[in-house]
Amino acid sequence: MRSLSVLLCLLVVLPCSGDEPKTAAEFVARGSRQLSEGKIDEAIADFDAALKLDPASADAWLKLGNAHYKKKDWTRAAADYLEVTKLDPKNAKAWRFLGDAYYNAKDYEQASGAYGECVKLDPKDAKAWRFRGDARYNLEDYAGAIADYTESLKLDPKNPTALVYRAESRYWKGDYDGAVEDGAAAARLDAKNARAYAISGRGRLAKYDYAGAIQDLSTAVQLDRTNAAAWRDRAQARQATGDSEGALADYGQSLQADRDSALTCELRGRLRYDLAQWNEALGDFARAYTLYQEVPSRDFCMIRAWLVRARTGREAEGTNLARGWLGQRKAPEKDDFDGARLKYLLGDLTEPNLFAAAQNPDAAVRKSREGSAWFLSGSKKAIAGDVEGAKRALQKAVELLGPGSPDTAAAKAELARLGSEK
Repeated sequence: MRSLSVLLCLLVVLPCSGDEPKTAAEFVARGSRQLSEGKIDEAIADFDAALKLDPASADAWLKLGNAHYKKKDWTRAAADYLEVTKLDPKNAKAWRFLGDAYYNAKDYEQASGAYGECVKLDPKDAKAWRFRGDARYNLEDYAGAIADYTESLKLDPKNPTALVYRAESRYWKGDYDGAVEDGAAAARLDAKNARAYAISGRGRLAKYDYAGAIQDLSTAVQLDRTNAAAWRDRAQARQATGDSEGALADYGQSLQADRDSALTCELRGRLRYDLAQWNEALGDFARAYTLYQEVPSRDFCMIRAWLVRARTGREAEGTNLARGWLGQRKAPEKDDFDGARLKYLLGDLTEPNLFAAAQNPDAAVRKSREGSAWFLSGSKKAIAGDVEGAKRALQKAVELLGPGSPDTAAAKAELARLGSEK
């Protein structure tokens, strides 16, 4: 009888597992179980109930943020985590989670600030350093991103992802050697990391190491055939080595992976222009013009499209389209050299005035512009049948323009067609 009495007492005192929670802690406990079982909406209801009972529960706010985060409701997740930081400002994890929510909402400025608070509280959080690097990268603060990735790598030196991201930041800072070095290091740590080979290849391409670029980029596209940028970069390397057929194939692969890439359309159009594949080039420039939003890029495509149309008996059509673009484009208030180039093609600007528009205090800019002016002068002369005048102008263009200029290859190709490549 004694044992039975004890059992009856226990049944009275202890609630069954199915009883409704009564305290904030009990709601948080049940919500946590629901969340671990994937019952996100039920978990949110429990965390909300907990906060009605105890609005100052940092734990409930944190877990509510986790539930909203799992639903990819970045705005609500950020609001929840922000409440945690108000209640518990020294909670480094909450600051990192807040950064994650802001980052996914593409609010990179706020994300960078939240991650910054995290690393102040916990300087050994390698992920927070790396994630702030990501936010800064998206803000185009490449120097800041490099510094953060470096801190992350001090704590986690064998993290290939941090190495790849630092490599990409170094590339955009113009440190091509650093990009190759970090990309190669990441590939040694993870031989199947396509982005590691891709950024190493891109760095080599920028260094004019075309053979090395092709090797790295070939590995990149073998590992990830959807990497449109790697296909495009390999196309440029192949084009630079004279493999036009391979380059065209790679541009095609790149556009299969990303059909709306204005840059790839433009680059393929440039190659087709050099190969005198006029109709195909025109199609690419027209497509790129439609996809681009930036005025200088649209100017370039319109200029090349006009040249193609003029060569193929459609100069009037090209002129009408170019005048329409000039009428709607938002021109710079001063120093509008691209506008001057278009006006020169249309006959609205004399050649001496084109060269006057090319002048700039920066010697490198002035040299590049003068080279471009000579290219347009030579192209117009070639179209008009002035072969000797075209040769002289195009040779001057080649002398002034560097290997990175889109007009250099076009000028050399035109000279070859005229029978006098320099």
